[in-house]
Amino acid sequence: MLKHFITRFAVIIIAVAASALLHGTADPAPARASLRYPKNVILFIGSGMDYNQIAIAQELTGEKLFMTSLPVTGTLLTTAASVQEIETLLDIFKQKKRLTGVVKTGEMGDLKDSIDVILGGGRRHFLPELSGGVRKDDRNIISEMKKVGYHYISSALDFPNFTRLDKKLLGLFHDSHMNFEIDRQEIPQMRDEPPLDYMTHKALSLLSKSPNGFFLVVEASGIHHAARHLDPVAMAKEIIALNKAVETAHQFAKKNKQTMVIVMADHETGGL
Repeated sequence: MLKHFITRFAVIIIAVAASALLHGTADPAPARASLRYPKNVILFIGSGMDYNQIAIAQELTGEKLFMTSLPVTGTLLTTAASVQEIETLLDIFKQKKRLTGVVKTGEMGDLKDSIDVILGGGRRHFLPELSGGVRKDDRNIISEMKKVGYHYISSALDFPNFTRLDKKLLGLFHDSHMNFEIDRQEIPQMRDEPPLDYMTHKALSLLSKSPNGFFLVVEASGIHHAARHLDPVAMAKEIIALNKAVETAHQFAKKNKQTMVIVMADHETGGL
């Protein structure tokens, strides 16, 4: 059965934004004076999210999700392919002296130390085995990042202690993937993990202090994990959490007009 994907239709939009950053200037030529390029780009990725997953979430809430009402939508069917390493949007934004941030509820992989705000799970990949991690090279990446200017936090309770961007921010709230939203809401011991919308809000409050603009990637990884385990309620709760984060970004964009908000998915999970 042919599946509909909410996938890389946003690539064209992102490419426009990237082109603006690469070629735009503070004082555009008169011929381009009517063109308006975004200073800030917020990219949301619902990992494993398809139309049917969204439909289940809407059945659970009994109403249409906010992110389905965005003014421009589209679909694109893609297939897997071998891809060589290429310059990323994070690289492009850094070249233009924009701040960058990555927020995700899954594990953080190897990230460049040039990223200004990093919030998510995967603490074990930053620590050596002797410190409870999985690294076999004995490196403590958290300590290394603190030495190059990062402030490190491991709980939502630590956020009030960091309000400036004179240091970069590294927040790792779980050894592996962060807990599902449904569990975080019901189990008190898990509430020291911040929800996706709060991490998004915090990242925006820090990145928006840059006069040059920023690029923020927000991934709702739990949608994929819940769908892979065929847990529709947990999956729907993850989509609802993503929807709240999109609303947070939309409110920011209403106050900061030169902001583009994009919502997309990378693939479908669960065969719904």
